[in-house]
Amino acid sequence: MAKRKKSRRKKGAGYYAVPIITVAVFCVVILAVVIAVSKSGSGEDTGSDTDTSYSSAEETSESGGTTSDDTDAVTADTADSSSSDTTGNTGADNTSGTETTMGSSDVNSGDDTTAAGDAETTGESQVVIDYPSVDTDAVDIMDEDAEKINAMIEEYMDEKVEAEALNSDPEMTGSYKYEVTSTTTTYESDSFMSVVVTGQYYISDTAHPTIFCYTVNIDIASAKILESDELIYDFSPIKEMFSDGQFTLVYGIDGLLDETNYEDMIIGYYSEYGIYPDVYYTETGFGIVIDLVYALGGYATFEIPVSSVSDYIYVPD
Repeated sequence: MAKRKKSRRKKGAGYYAVPIITVAVFCVVILAVVIAVSKSGSGEDTGSDTDTSYSSAEETSESGGTTSDDTDAVTADTADSSSSDTTGNTGADNTSGTETTMGSSDVNSGDDTTAAGDAETTGESQVVIDYPSVDTDAVDIMDEDAEKINAMIEEYMDEKVEAEALNSDPEMTGSYKYEVTSTTTTYESDSFMSVVVTGQYYISDTAHPTIFCYTVNIDIASAKILESDELIYDFSPIKEMFSDGQFTLVYGIDGLLDETNYEDMIIGYYSEYGIYPDVYYTETGFGIVIDLVYALGGYATFEIPVSSVSDYIYVPD
């Protein structure tokens, strides 16, 4: 048998080159796999974050919907509250804008109602007056004379509005509503007529309305309105009788006489300065209107039998 001779080649640089390249390639592949896996994991996180973002957006949307619902509810509550406050106000202070006045059943309500816009809805000022008029069926008077007297009453009541200077007050920044809420004829004969007028005016930037009460006394025969100083001949004894409590409270807030007294109520009127209370007549009585602060009701009325003061006042026929 022949023997094969083994030859041995010297291991040089080329001998190690292939293994090194192989290892390098393997490392590169491994590195690529690691990077790919890393990127894949990062992509999953990104997706998760994205999902979270969408979830947040949905929650935000739902929250926005809730806010909208809440806002609508608040708006509705505010509107209801505003409506309630507006209509719940007594008299003209807080009205709904309807130009309807309350007239007394024993007064002929005139058709001439003066109004200047809707103060609640437009911010414009408003005047609402229901004028009393002579009842030609109750008294012996010609129609033309009744028309003359009725026109005189309207003019007088319009002057009362102007006297408040609501249109020309430089310090008033808001709108106002002036309203006569009742007119009551307390005395009416062929020669004389006495009317009590009540109402209030409210300025939008004030805390409360101003409540008023005044009287209109008409000498029908002369077609003239008589003021208090023409109806009271001697005020001193009347003032003294009032201070002594001889007048009876007819209208006023509950507990008025617990909050004030007769003397304090009449002390602000002085005949020597031409400052008289408004007065009116009934079938048997003589009445006085006392102006009071808002906390005490704005005004109160008191009466005494005409016979007790007939020496000091004009007594109608």
